[in-house]
Amino acid sequence: MVTLKEISSDCGISVTQVSRALNGYSDVSEETRTRVLESAQKLGYVKNIMASSLVKQNSNMIALIIEGTEVDQNADTVGSPNIYHIELGVSESSLELGLEPLIYLKHRNQRMDYVSFCRQRYISGIVLFGSNYDDPDRIALEQSGFPCVFIDISTENDHCGCVVTNNSFYSKAAVDHMLERGCKKIAVIAGSPHAYVTHERLSGYQTALSIRNIPYHPDLICYADFNMDAARKATHSLLEQNPDIDGFFCMSDEMALACLEEVLALGKRVPEDIRIFGFDGNQYMQFVRPRLATIQQNFVQKGVLSIQLLHDIIQKHPGSHTLYVPCKLIPGETV
Repeated sequence: MVTLKEISSDCGISVTQVSRALNGYSDVSEETRTRVLESAQKLGYVKNIMASSLVKQNSNMIALIIEGTEVDQNADTVGSPNIYHIELGVSESSLELGLEPLIYLKHRNQRMDYVSFCRQRYISGIVLFGSNYDDPDRIALEQSGFPCVFIDISTENDHCGCVVTNNSFYSKAAVDHMLERGCKKIAVIAGSPHAYVTHERLSGYQTALSIRNIPYHPDLICYADFNMDAARKATHSLLEQNPDIDGFFCMSDEMALACLEEVLALGKRVPEDIRIFGFDGNQYMQFVRPRLATIQQNFVQKGVLSIQLLHDIIQKHPGSHTLYVPCKLIPGETV
């Protein structure tokens, strides 16, 4: 590998002058800069980005840390199917802004000092997706002053922002849609009790019932942790205990698919006997029959906006640190 010392010898100037010329310092003459660049190209010099970041105490490298991708041997899903679209958006936005994204897949039971992780790698900021809102490591990052953006957890301060969906609003819209089509008793297949979106979507469900003076019954809520196998069991258990249930609001499309399979296996008709509504709008659900009613999110846009917001926070640009991504209600055939 060609070194600065070799370029220095070729140009007849000091290593310090070579370094300053390659790093764009203004106190280097154009003549010297041109000579150094030509020498570097001739000799095949490749800049060490990490070394340069160490000298300047900054870098264009950012991290996308995704939590919850571990394989569950007892389940039929791995992580979130929305991860790919988040990554697409992050890649697209990073390219436009001249940033270098590092993607790290973190297991949910893995403890992590996010700030130390980034400083050891000269990373300038973090986008975090999939973390629980009450995770102490996430809370420490939020309070650290290190530039960070959370996807699907609503919070902000001078160094921290979020890209979110108005989950409460769209969950209410989903439940309204079911009630308007004749549902009298809607059960909920919820996500993790530690997930921020679970609480928001449950709030939307409760609001829809309250407006119509329909009593809220906690025994109609079953937490399945966004897991298909758990959602099947939850569906079976809820119908066994409450055979007059005529609707299921599921907090993800995967859980809605599992719910649909179990309802059909029990000899019920959809939507004639039981109506089912999902959430996320994953593309592969278009192949499910009957077509699933769902709230369609734009996860690519979440990835794009998270990087744009992180860049603004790092550059200390003024403006809101909370960005909302709109969704679309897809009526489908299960309601």
